[in-house]
Amino acid sequence: MMKMYLAYSTEYSDETKEVGSTAPIGVFKTRKKAISVIQDLSQIDHAMQFKSGGNVEDFIYNNAQELIYTVTQVEVEE
Repeated sequence: MMKMYLAYSTEYSDETKEVGSTAPIGVFKTRKKAISVIQDLSQIDHAMQFKSGGNVEDFIYNNAQELIYTVTQVEVEE
């Protein structure tokens, strides 16, 4: 198994607090590359980190786009 980083976006309305559909962006070899891609898409140059158990997720919320961009570690078969 190889560790990689999955980037995806989720629709979210701050106004109604409703979560919409999720769309994959890509799977990357490094966390740095995945964060760089979501920074380009979101046009926001900083990511926040959220630690859930032993897993660290990086995320960006772009209010204007109403999207949450997330990077999470996944294990992929080689």
